[in-house]
Amino acid sequence: MTEQKVTEQDRLERVRGMLSGTNTPEGVRRAMAQSPHGNVLLGAFLHGADRVRQGHEPTDLERLMLDAMGSVLSEAGTRAWGGVYREVADGGGTMAVVPRAFAQRPVSEGYSVEDLRKDLPDIVAEAMAAANTQIFDPRKPDRATDDPAFLAAMRATKIGVSAFAVPSDTFGFDSAAADGTTQTPGEAPDESQAAAARRTR
Repeated sequence: MTEQKVTEQDRLERVRGMLSGTNTPEGVRRAMAQSPHGNVLLGAFLHGADRVRQGHEPTDLERLMLDAMGSVLSEAGTRAWGGVYREVADGGGTMAVVPRAFAQRPVSEGYSVEDLRKDLPDIVAEAMAAANTQIFDPRKPDRATDDPAFLAAMRATKIGVSAFAVPSDTFGFDSAAADGTTQTPGEAPDESQAAAARRTR
């Protein structure tokens, strides 16, 4: 049996399908359509690729993403991905896997590390509030792992994320320590209490 060769045009059609949602599972498409902040780095890469394609200088964050993707994409391929991104963005439809804000961002306006820093609180808050995300406090050995709402959301979206972290004011939780003391607002938690593991189901 001869293996069918995947052409560059095939790859671009897959990118177009991914961005428009036509090649994205329904559950994932619903989840991403409700997400104004998900996949920010993918958005920064694609927006940067389009900006370079149109003769603009990439921002610091866009350059980081372009350099990272340069290990798997040629310069021509990167520009082509940027062109497909622009087609979908200008088509008026929903961007299925990158934040909606990118579809409305003009090519003259880049997305920088400073922009990411400003958006980070909203990104974190959105991730923490997602029904298919659950956070475990490693200090509590009796934590439940079969929350019905989480399992239902995971089945619906086909994606589930579990993380281990000590709740802190950074994430909007009460920050009572195991010994009953409270963490001062804005005080960074001890590194030994930081996220111990993260997995995608």
